[in-house]
Amino acid sequence: MKSHPSLVLAYLFIVQFCILILVDGFSLTASNGNCRTTGPTTRFETVTTSTSTTASKTSKLHLLSLQYTPPNDPGTFSEVVTTVWRWKDTVLGNGQDFFVPKPKTLTALQDCLLAKTSVDEVVVISNCARLELLIFCCNENIVDIISRELLRQVQYHQEHPHTLQLGLGWDMPTCIATAHHQSTLRDSQVNELSRYWTHYTDLADITRHLCLIASGMANRPRRPIRPVPFQPFSSRDAHVLLQLKRTLDVCRGRQTSILLKGALEAGKAVRNDRIVSELQLLQQYGTGDNKYSVDPPSHVLELVTQAAMKKGIQPAIEVTLERLSMALDEERTQRIVQLRRQADNLALNADESAFIQKRLHEPTMRLREGSSLQIDSVLAELQSDLKRLRGRRLQQAYSDQRMTD
Repeated sequence: MKSHPSLVLAYLFIVQFCILILVDGFSLTASNGNCRTTGPTTRFETVTTSTSTTASKTSKLHLLSLQYTPPNDPGTFSEVVTTVWRWKDTVLGNGQDFFVPKPKTLTALQDCLLAKTSVDEVVVISNCARLELLIFCCNENIVDIISRELLRQVQYHQEHPHTLQLGLGWDMPTCIATAHHQSTLRDSQVNELSRYWTHYTDLADITRHLCLIASGMANRPRRPIRPVPFQPFSSRDAHVLLQLKRTLDVCRGRQTSILLKGALEAGKAVRNDRIVSELQLLQQYGTGDNKYSVDPPSHVLELVTQAAMKKGIQPAIEVTLERLSMALDEERTQRIVQLRRQADNLALNADESAFIQKRLHEPTMRLREGSSLQIDSVLAELQSDLKRLRGRRLQQAYSDQRMTD
C-alpha cells in the first residue's frame, strides 16, 4: 500500500521541527555559561522579559554619609540614628588606638550588603568621625535599602549581647548578621534613619568629597560644628590615609577601587611640598597636634589651602574621573562583545544571523548608554523569536510543497 504524499510531508515536518527544537536548546546552552540545564532544554536563572518593554536603568555611583545627632540637641536628636552610631563604634571601631583595623568584619559586612541589597559594588568607610558607604548600583531607592539593612544589623546585635562583648576591640566577622537572619523592623524606623543620610549622586561631588577626606579637609559628620583647618603636618590628620588604605584592601569593586585610589593620591599630593610648595609657609607654626603648635595667620592658611586644592586635589579629581570613564567604557564594550558572541551562536544560517544582528541594535545601544541589561534575558528572547521564525518557515515550506503536489 502506497503512502499518501501529504502524510509523508506532514511526518517530515514534525521530525524537522523536533530536531530544530533540540538544536535550539543545545545552542543556547553552549553559548551561555550562566544557565542551568536539564537535558537538551534550558532553564534560565533570570526571568525572560521583552527588551522593548523593560525599563532602562543605569548603574551609577552613590555616596551615603550618616549624620550625627547629638543628645544635647533635642531639635535634631534621633534615637534610631544614635543606635546605629553605637553599633558602628562597637562592631567597626570607635577610633581608639588610631582605629584598629577590622578587615574581616568589614568584608563580612560588605558581603552581606551585596547579598541583601543586590548592588553591584559597595564599600564601607568607617572611622571615628564618619560612617559612609560608597555604592555602585541601579537602585533609585538605595537610601531606604541601606537603612533597612543597617537596622537589621543593629537588631541582630541587640538579640545577641554575647556577640557584642566578644567583638569589643577584636576583628570578629561573627558580629555581622548573615544574609539569612530574619528581622522584625518597623517601617517608621527605616523612614527615620533614611532622613539622616547625606546622599551624593554627582560623580564629581563624590570624587571631591573622598579627596577632601583623604586630605583631612572634609567636614566630619560626628563633629559638625568643629572647624576643619588644613593641617598637612598633623600625624592625626594624616592617619586617615592609613584608614582609607585599609578600606581599599577590602574593596572588591572596580569603580569603588578607582575612587579610593584617587582619594589616596590626593591625600598624598597635598602633603608633598614638591607638589604644593606653599606648604613650607606652615612649617614654622608646628604640626597642630601639640601645645607647642600655634595657629597660622588666617591669610597664610587660606593661601596654602587654596594651593593644595589647586595643585593636589583638583588634578586628582580630574584623573580619577577620567579613569572612571575609561573603566565604564571598557566594561560596556566587554558586555557588548559578550552579547553579540553568544547571540551569534544561536544562528543556524546566514538569514538567522542577519535577523539576530537587527534585533541586537536596541540592547546594544542600551549597553553603550550604561543602562542595566540582563544578557540572559535578551538571549532567551532571541531564542524564542528564532523558534517562532523557524516554525513559520517550516509551515511555509510545507504549504508550498502541498501546492506543488
